[in-house]
Amino acid sequence: VAVAGNLAFVGLGTGEVVCVDMLTGTILQRVRLGGPVWDVAIGGDTLLALTDGTLFTLALDGGDMTPLGSVASPFPAAPNRRLFATATLAYAVHGKGYNTFDITNPAAPRLLAAGNTTQFGWKQIVLNGSGVGLAASSPVLAFENPATHNVSLYDTRDPLQTDKFLTTFVTPGFAQAVSI
Repeated sequence: VAVAGNLAFVGLGTGEVVCVDMLTGTILQRVRLGGPVWDVAIGGDTLLALTDGTLFTLALDGGDMTPLGSVASPFPAAPNRRLFATATLAYAVHGKGYNTFDITNPAAPRLLAAGNTTQFGWKQIVLNGSGVGLAASSPVLAFENPATHNVSLYDTRDPLQTDKFLTTFVTPGFAQAVSI
């Protein structure tokens, strides 16, 4: 779910993104993208939607969502699941890292870098606006060992470099999501 004003944009397992008026609960529009929509985010005036292997861009005009473009979001192992966006860049997290995209032209989003780290348990990354990404990640996908599912910092100043590890903060359990 992503929110702008009184509107909620919801990605569904049916392959649709719906716009809901949060004051009335009325569904204002449905857009079918195909394949389950795992995450949505707003970058500037653009709604982004992420499926297993594709990043979609949609224009936002009040409650109207107009599909603009799409670009493949490759994944070397587990598919894309989480999304983070700024006004000009998007970050799609998959099992082995994250991909970066230029969304300055929403009609023609471009893949900048396809991430492929040594870790296999990536869950989410969010940026702090100062070139640091906070990530829930792990060297393994399985949840047998809580000591390996922590929160790490990555240098995100260069969107072409998706594996610039800084440090890890050990958590008392399984880090599955992050927020700033």
